[in-house]
Amino acid sequence: MKRKRKIRSVIKAVKAVDRQLEIEQFGKLISTRPTRVAKSKKQYDRKTVKRQLRSFLSDR
Repeated sequence: MKRKRKIRSVIKAVKAVDRQLEIEQFGKLISTRPTRVAKSKKQYDRKTVKRQLRSFLSDR
């Protein structure tokens, strides 16, 4: 358990340093690497359902 925590903290530190270097080099973050967590397709999403319903009703 302690090993996982240590690895996670090392990864976080490396990412933070990488971001700082990127900001120094380019003046802003260049988001070329995926940093978001993939959204589950099985999860219910009200906004998407409402958008689909509105587009369906507007087509009629």
